[in-house]
Amino acid sequence: MRTAEQPNPEQLLGLPENLLRPVPDAANRSLALTETEMLRNLNKEFRGNGLTDELYSKLVRNGAVMHMKNACSPSPEDVKILTPKWAVEVGVRIIGDPGLMSAAPRTPALDGIPAPVVVTGSAR
Repeated sequence: MRTAEQPNPEQLLGLPENLLRPVPDAANRSLALTETEMLRNLNKEFRGNGLTDELYSKLVRNGAVMHMKNACSPSPEDVKILTPKWAVEVGVRIIGDPGLMSAAPRTPALDGIPAPVVVTGSAR
């Protein structure tokens, strides 16, 4: 939910007000590591068999991915994909409470996936 001090997406993008509409069946969550790995393997198989982009969009992007995001809920044991340290260090414009960025639970590194980075200091 947006608060009064947060700009709406149209303002951020310089678009006319109320141009963007929410998509009713799009869950706003990231995929867990296991979901992403399954999708990566599916992509390799799909592309390796020369199937069309149109079929990919229909079956994978608008099918499997939407189903995972809407019908499945990651458990607390599922590993989250974390922002790489280099990306955190680059600096970005933060809109909202920067303290919420460091509120993610700490998890151990897994097979080359870095552990979460605690964000400190102010944004540039």
